[in-house]
Amino acid sequence: MKYANIKVSKNCKKMENNSKSNYILHTSGAGFSPLMFDFILQKDAYGAVDYRILYEDNISYWYLTKKGNKQAERIGRKMFDDKSYCIITKDFQKMNNFLTNYPSPKFNEKNILNEFFKYVGFARKFLHLYRYFEQPFTQSLEKFVNKNLNEEEVFNYLSTMNDKARAKLIIDDKTKKVLKRLFEIGEMKLALHKSAEKFYGHEWPKMIDYISNKRKISTCIIEKLRINEVKKLILNKNINVKDLEKRSGGCLIYRKGAEVCFLYGKKYINFKNKITSQQNRNIIGKTAYKGTARGKVVLHMFWVGTTNINEGDILVTGMTNPQMLPYIKKAGAIVTDEGGICCHAAIIARELKKPCIIGTKIATQVLKDGDFVEVDANKGIVKIIKQ
Repeated sequence: MKYANIKVSKNCKKMENNSKSNYILHTSGAGFSPLMFDFILQKDAYGAVDYRILYEDNISYWYLTKKGNKQAERIGRKMFDDKSYCIITKDFQKMNNFLTNYPSPKFNEKNILNEFFKYVGFARKFLHLYRYFEQPFTQSLEKFVNKNLNEEEVFNYLSTMNDKARAKLIIDDKTKKVLKRLFEIGEMKLALHKSAEKFYGHEWPKMIDYISNKRKISTCIIEKLRINEVKKLILNKNINVKDLEKRSGGCLIYRKGAEVCFLYGKKYINFKNKITSQQNRNIIGKTAYKGTARGKVVLHMFWVGTTNINEGDILVTGMTNPQMLPYIKKAGAIVTDEGGICCHAAIIARELKKPCIIGTKIATQVLKDGDFVEVDANKGIVKIIKQ
């Protein structure tokens, strides 16, 4: 299936042109460290596009520049091509099988350096593949669908779980094929997220703990190192402690040429203010499932981890994932920073029939734990009633 000359709809172009910010929030979350961003932003992974990562107090906000957003869209266009898409699905099957059967190594002084770089290599391969399933990279497929269907038609198609009823909807074959592909992409992303939980949630901390115990340095410090600094630490060489102190106060992480760069101190604060001052503070997104709800905000920022949530609370997150299902079931409504037509939040909201707004870009920045809000998923708006 070739779509070499896809035209972006006028509405999509208008939305892009009306954006006042030069920075577009892709996602946000806790648990990613400066050390992890050192390989996340490698050229063969997310570093292939222009990102600005704000990192402070273990929370990271992933911003794409407008240039980076276009780069992500271009990379994602590969999924229109049947041959390229077939390669991606085969790579997914291999990666998912590898992660499911990942051999947990036993560390010792002789193999720890090799195991560390082996892990980094595996992680880069995972990130190279996983990015194809993220919204900035799937946006070209979504734009194609939105060009051919209005919002109500897309909603009705996605909300119709009966295959016979869905088949009766008047949608051309090409659009159906792209919608099917978006569904498959969403399923692959969820499968990788689940199979990678052991890899990132267990194997990584185990390795960091081993290095920490052997070198008598806290895991918090190690997580703020760079890849080459970890190598020095393993080889018992000296590390620049001043840089570590700077990173603890927050940093901006980005790629420049062949290097992953860090900005600290005043430079970081100035850039942070520059990015955040351009953000629209109105919480507006796309409807994933209609309805309204009022309740107390509960922020969940972790890839893995726990959060206390009561029945009827409003779950606000970068993006939902399968591990969050217990929280989602209790939530009165779901609000996310990121998300496309077939993201996890949209799928699970339709299954559970919960009001859901996706793609707000700013919800986790504007809303705080305990805020009382009204979620109007009919209009795609979140209103703060009381802070």
